Amino acid sequence: MPYSIRPAEGAVTQLRAWQLHMLSGKKNRESSGRQSTDIPESVFGVRRSFEVADMRESKIERALVDAVRKQGGIAFKFTSQTMNGVPDRLVLLPGGQIGFVEMKAPGKQLRLLQKKRKAQLEALGFPVFVVDRPEQIEGTIHAITHGRKRGDTL
Repeated sequence: MPYSIRPAEGAVTQLRAWQLHMLSGKKNRESSGRQSTDIPESVFGVRRSFEVADMRESKIERALVDAVRKQGGIAFKFTSQTMNGVPDRLVLLPGGQIGFVEMKAPGKQLRLLQKKRKAQLEALGFPVFVVDRPEQIEGTIHAITHGRKRGDTL
């Protein structure tokens, strides 16, 4: 005999209210710089909480552009109309140093096509770096400045 599991009466409404609250931007900030996304205890009967990293790819990318500019360089947004999977930024530094940088959100990995493009560019002798944390920016710029040919050694 088939059966179904139904949520407690009112739980769906409470969960929707919590989701709308979270989407409205009224997030609870903790001192660690992360946002707390506590699901109300009344929704599930037990309190569940977890943290979501407050760092987005766009923030890391802006930090890279600013750091390159401080070094006297340019970090062009790199897009190709004819080829997918190319790195996000083309970094040009004084002294004719060049490198490609793929930006990722914290903990995200390269897609298969991005790995292929990275290998193609490196086979041509261009360094390609993957940056998913702000702490990697200084090391990436240093590696490009000193002419490292492989970007995965950071």
